[in-house]
Amino acid sequence: MQDRRPRGNVQLMKQLNREAILQHIREQGQISRAGLAELTALSKPSISALVDELLQEGWIREVGIGESSGGRRPILLELNSEGFAIVGAVFEGTGLEMAVSNLNGEVLGVQHVTIKTDASGQVVLDALEKEILTFLIREQVNLDQVLGIGIGLPGVTQRGNGTIHFSPSTGWNNWPIRQELERRLSTPVFLENDVNLMALGEFYKGAGQGTQHLVYIHIGTGIGAGIILNGQLYRGFSEASGEIGYQVIGNPIKRDKSEYGIFEGNYASAAILQRINSIPGLRGLGELFASDENAVRKLVDLAGEFPELREILEDAYTHWAYGIANVVCVLNPEVVILGGDIFHIGEAGLQRIREIVEQIVPVMPRLKFAELGERAGVIGAVFHVLEADRSLSGKLGGVSWK
Repeated sequence: MQDRRPRGNVQLMKQLNREAILQHIREQGQISRAGLAELTALSKPSISALVDELLQEGWIREVGIGESSGGRRPILLELNSEGFAIVGAVFEGTGLEMAVSNLNGEVLGVQHVTIKTDASGQVVLDALEKEILTFLIREQVNLDQVLGIGIGLPGVTQRGNGTIHFSPSTGWNNWPIRQELERRLSTPVFLENDVNLMALGEFYKGAGQGTQHLVYIHIGTGIGAGIILNGQLYRGFSEASGEIGYQVIGNPIKRDKSEYGIFEGNYASAAILQRINSIPGLRGLGELFASDENAVRKLVDLAGEFPELREILEDAYTHWAYGIANVVCVLNPEVVILGGDIFHIGEAGLQRIREIVEQIVPVMPRLKFAELGERAGVIGAVFHVLEADRSLSGKLGGVSWK
């Protein structure tokens, strides 16, 4: 009898079955065709046909003979994790961090490069293309092995149309970066906000492991947050969640809509540096505070010698705590993870912030520093690509470094 099911439904079911097979293979490590038939409830002929396809395409491989349960010993299958690669790249300020991983999420190589930028973003686009290709050559990975590239950039990203909708730190507005990179590299690109990827990295392999509700707060050029609720990255209706730098904390300075928010305009690293350099008695420290690089660390180091700096530091602690408390009251996370320049305040500074937050919020979460440093974003970028294809997510293996 002729099969009258719509062709699209047949193709969809086949794809779903392929994904189920791949996910079970990942979860089991090694498994036979009979084991897959039992787990998926698919017929043995269907399993055989789909497994043959996946073998031919290089997704899986045969790895030996398993134990017999009464008949012929079965051939075992496993994911061909080395057959393909994932690339993660995160740009922040003037730094580009890159990583390449296999399909188990095991990071095989990393590299950091410095990029000089202009407001148009064209320099960054050209540099992303050049540096990713150079990095792959160094790691001996062919571009046709790369299943996807996770890209983290500052600003409000729109995954649907692949644009940077709004980014005050760079001036990129409605910039179609995903389409342009896909055209240049002939590889799927997965765009995401840089701090969201840092949150994902800490969730999978850092300070957020074992939690389902966390907020990652990053203080650097600006102030932003990545939010994970029920084990999923929360992006919001317009994918603009986590823009906590726009809280009304500190002096409500006059600002254009395209500029930094009030909170980050007062208490991001660059704002603190500007405040230090505006105090007449501290102008002799100009060389130490010539840029916002490590400005927070220098502030902490010198606060004991200069009362003016000690006052600025205590004020920063207080207002950072206000921002954290606002987030805690709204989201009730298990843990708040602090990353970026705030790491330089050390355990004493963290305890001071904890004391202030405890006086404000009804339920206190754990408050801790990030664990992955600059690699949080690229680890998150790798897992972001793996998450995009549920057949490759499953129970991801541990990240290991060369």
